[in-house]
Amino acid sequence: MRKGERTKQHVIETTSLLLNKRGYLSTPLSEITEATGLQKGGLYNHFRDKEELSLESFGHNCRAVEAIIRDRLNAAPPGSVERLMTYIEAYCLMDYPGGCPIANVVIEAEAVSEPLFGRAKAAMDDILGFIEATIADGVASGEMQPGIEPREAALFLFSAVEGGILLRKLYPDAMDSVLDRIRRFIDTELSAVPRA
Repeated sequence: MRKGERTKQHVIETTSLLLNKRGYLSTPLSEITEATGLQKGGLYNHFRDKEELSLESFGHNCRAVEAIIRDRLNAAPPGSVERLMTYIEAYCLMDYPGGCPIANVVIEAEAVSEPLFGRAKAAMDDILGFIEATIADGVASGEMQPGIEPREAALFLFSAVEGGILLRKLYPDAMDSVLDRIRRFIDTELSAVPRA
């Protein structure tokens, strides 16, 4: 990796965590230059503008969260119900600095640019698509109850996840209750055979 590429990667990695904690658009450029050790001109050698840096940082944060989830899924027991629960638990319990990057962008929705908001929506579409496909596979295999609307269930489950993440910021033990309720929903409303 050339020096310029290393510098750009350093800026993305450093800025990603800062923006996820402080806000993708509300973080002043002065904090970014202080954190990266680069002057404004140095940043603009690698990025067209702050929006491009925000987009790159958001992508970096999403890939980091995906890697955390993927590691948990790779260790999950087989079966759609277990994969679904593993995914939900991994997302709820991950300790990523600043929390969920998608939620952070959506919270800033009125201030963020269309491209950044579009990336957040695309990332959420991927998550909902995974949950929906997992539920559809479970219905098809007989692991989950027939007649379930996968999209409806996916929307409900992930809204509970994101709500739990938000509540955890105010009430640190709230996620335990949210996860217990999600488990009961999966066991009673989705699973064809209750889990042990």
